[in-house]
Amino acid sequence: MKALKYMIFLLTPIVIISACQKQLEFDNTDSQATGNLVKTVSGDCASMGIGGFFIQDTVLTSANFITIQVNFSSIGNYEIKSDTVNGYSFKATGQATSIGTQTVKLWASGTPLIAGTDIFVIQYGSSVCLASVAVGASHALFTYGHIGGICAGATLTGNYYNGVALDPSNTVTLQVNVSAPGSYSINTGDLNGISFSSSGTFTVSGSQMVTLVGSGTPLSAGSVSFNTAIVGGCTFSVVVTDPAGTLATLTTTTASSITCTSAISGGNITNDGGSAITARGICYSTTADPTTANTVVNSGSGTGSFTGNITGLVAGTTYHVRAFATNAAGTAYGNDISFTTTTGCQVGIFVTGWDDVYNISGNIRTPKVWANATGSYTGTALPFTANWPAEANAIFVSGTDVYVAGKENGKATVWKNGVATSLSSAPTSPFFYEGDAYSVYVVGTDVYVAGVYANVATVWKNGVATALNNGTYTSIANAVFVSGSDVYVAGYENQMISSNLVSVATVWKNAVATSLTSGPADAVANSVFVSGSDVYVAGKEGNDAKIWKNGVGTTLASVGFNKAVANSIFVSGSDVYVVGTEDDGSTLNSFAKIWKNGTGSYLTTSGYHNSARSVYVTGADVYVAGGLSTGGANTKAAVWKNGTASSLTSGSTDAVAYGIFVRQ
Repeated sequence: MKALKYMIFLLTPIVIISACQKQLEFDNTDSQATGNLVKTVSGDCASMGIGGFFIQDTVLTSANFITIQVNFSSIGNYEIKSDTVNGYSFKATGQATSIGTQTVKLWASGTPLIAGTDIFVIQYGSSVCLASVAVGASHALFTYGHIGGICAGATLTGNYYNGVALDPSNTVTLQVNVSAPGSYSINTGDLNGISFSSSGTFTVSGSQMVTLVGSGTPLSAGSVSFNTAIVGGCTFSVVVTDPAGTLATLTTTTASSITCTSAISGGNITNDGGSAITARGICYSTTADPTTANTVVNSGSGTGSFTGNITGLVAGTTYHVRAFATNAAGTAYGNDISFTTTTGCQVGIFVTGWDDVYNISGNIRTPKVWANATGSYTGTALPFTANWPAEANAIFVSGTDVYVAGKENGKATVWKNGVATSLSSAPTSPFFYEGDAYSVYVVGTDVYVAGVYANVATVWKNGVATALNNGTYTSIANAVFVSGSDVYVAGYENQMISSNLVSVATVWKNAVATSLTSGPADAVANSVFVSGSDVYVAGKEGNDAKIWKNGVGTTLASVGFNKAVANSIFVSGSDVYVVGTEDDGSTLNSFAKIWKNGTGSYLTTSGYHNSARSVYVTGADVYVAGGLSTGGANTKAAVWKNGTASSLTSGSTDAVAYGIFVRQ
C-alpha cells in the first residue's frame, strides 16, 4: 500500500508537468496572426494574381486560385476568405511565421455557373479588398474582324497548286474579337478539295489573331472564297494555280563577229515551259557546258530571240557558250557551241579628255579624242564654241562609230564621229543652268548618256532626258551601264540627314534610286559596272576610296591618312580593277593608283596632280587613262598599258585624259 502511494507520489509531478506542457502547446496553436490586406486606392486587392482557367460549368480544381498581398503585424494562424459569387469562392488558412507583407494564395472551390466577370470581397479580420475573376464560356464567345464581310488582316501563307496536296505551311491567319474566353473550333468546310480549320482555347478576351491550317488537295485552278462560319463569319480568298510546269526550251545561236577579244552570240526561246521567263542571256567559259555560275551576259526577259556581246576575251582562245532561260521551274540551257578568238588583231585604243588651247593661265579647254591604231596616238580636237570651256569626259566605240560625252557651250553634249548633239538647253536667265555629260554607253542603235542638267541627275536615251531626282537638292549622274534591258546609273544625291545636307552615293536601276551611304560623311559614286547579276560601283566616302558590290561597301587601302578616290571600275572574269587618285597626305602631290581585287599599286610615285581617271581591260592587257605630272605645274594626258605610261600631250599646256575604250 505504501509502495503504491509512493508510486502515485512519484508520478504526480510527471502528470502535472505533462499537463502544463500540453497547455503551453495549445496556447501557441490558438494564437492568431494580425494584419491587413494590401489594396489600391480604389479598394482592389493589390498585385493580385490568378491561377488556372475559370470556365462556365467546370468544377474548379487545385489549379484554380488567386494570390493577394497581406501585411502581417504579428505571427500566428490566419484565415482569409471571400464571399460566394456565381457558385464559387476562395479561402486560405495557414500560419504567418514572420511579420511584413507576404503573398498569400487563396484556393478556389465550387463551379462557376455563368460566363462573365465576378467581383469578390476578400476579408481578413476587419480588412477587405476586391478581387475580379473572369469566367469563360464553356465555348468561347467571339466575332470575326471584317470589313464588309471580308476577313480583316487575313494573311495567307504557302503555295496553292492544282493537284498538289497542302502541307502545314498552308495557313491563313485571321483577326477575332473574343468577348468571353473558352474553347473554340473553326472550320471553313471543304471547297475545291481543300479546307482550313483550327481549334483550341481562347484564354483572354479582346482582339487577337488565330491561325487556321489548310488540308486537302486542290481539284482545279482558280480563285476560291472561303467563309469561316455559316452565320457571322468572314470570307477570304485562295488562288489556286497550275504547277510551275517544266523548264523552258531554247537553243544557242552560233557565235559571230568573232575578233581577238570579242564575239556575239545569243539564243532563241521557243517554249516558256508554262511560266514567264524572268531572266535570259548567255553564259560562257573555256570549258564545255558553262552555267550561270560562270561569266554571264544578261539579255532581259521573255521568249523569242536575243543576242549578247561577249567582250574581254583572250586572243587565240577557245570558248564555250550556252544560252540560258529562267522560269518558275528553274534555269534551262541551250546547246553548247564553241568558237575560237582570232589572233593578230590590230588594237584600236581610243582616249578622250581635254587640252588647254593656251597655257594654264588661259584655262580654255579643248575637248579631244586621241586614237591609236598603228602604235602611236593621234589627237583630234572636237568642235566646240570658242571662249566657252569645254569638256570631254567619256568615250565609247561601237563598230566604226566613236561617241564622246561632255560639255560644250554650257550644254550637255554627245559627239558622234566628231559631230556634236546638244542634250540640254543653253544657259538662260534667270538661273543660267548648265548641263554636262559624264558617261556614254551604246547598245545597238541606242545611245545612253548620264550627266546633269539644272542640278538634277539625268540620263538621256537617244536624246530623250529622264530626270533621276525631283530637284529638291542637287544630284549628279556620273556613269551609265546597260545590261540586257536594265539601265544602271551611278552618282550622288544631296539629302538632308540629321539637319545636315549630305552627299549620298547613289545607284539607280531603271531610274529607281538606291542609296549606298547614309552619312554623315559626304560620298559619291563615280563608276558602275555590271557582271552577270553583280553590280559593282566605285567612288568615295569621306576621304576613302570605296567600291560597293551589290550595295555592300569596301574601303580600298591607302597609305596612312592619305585621301583617296576611286574613279573607274572594270570587271574581267573574276578580277575587279579599280583606278583612282591618292594624295601624299602632306603636299599638293597626288598619285595615280590602280587596285586589282583590292590590292593597290601606284602608276606614279611623285609629282603634282597625277590621276587615274578610267580603266579598260581586254584579255591580259590593262589600260588606264589619266593625268601625268610634268614635274611642274602642268599635267599631260596619258595612257598606261600594264603600268607603262605613254604621254598623249607634250606638257606645254595642261591636259588630262578622262576616258578610254579599247576596240579589237
